Amino acid sequence: MKKLIYCLVVLIALGGCSNDDDNNSVIMAQEAILGKWSLLSREPDGIEACEFATKVTFFENNQYDYYFSYGDDFSDCEVFEINGVWEYIDQNEFKLNFNDQTREVVIEFYDDYKRFKLYSLDDPDTIEVYVKV
Repeated sequence: MKKLIYCLVVLIALGGCSNDDDNNSVIMAQEAILGKWSLLSREPDGIEACEFATKVTFFENNQYDYYFSYGDDFSDCEVFEINGVWEYIDQNEFKLNFNDQTREVVIEFYDDYKRFKLYSLDDPDTIEVYVKV
């Protein structure tokens, strides 16, 4: 009987730890995404001069602002702005909604949540790396 009670206590304790870990990973991903990020690189094609000024900011109210800077010459950059809504789905998956479009993307954090890799589920071969500003 003691062994049975001991096993139940261990199972309950392990089950509780597992749930906390799952909740912590959700909270970490949702909190880690918040803030301003700058485009650092793109694989496999690389980024052009003006694209280094590309920024995305994720807000607590699930809004985001994306400023895509483009052009070949630093003195003549143009900026395209997107405002949208982000949603955490599961694990590293997020939904980005803008202009009646929805993109499901994977965001993998690393370097103590100071960088992330982003790729679209539509195009997993192109990876963008962002760094926290």
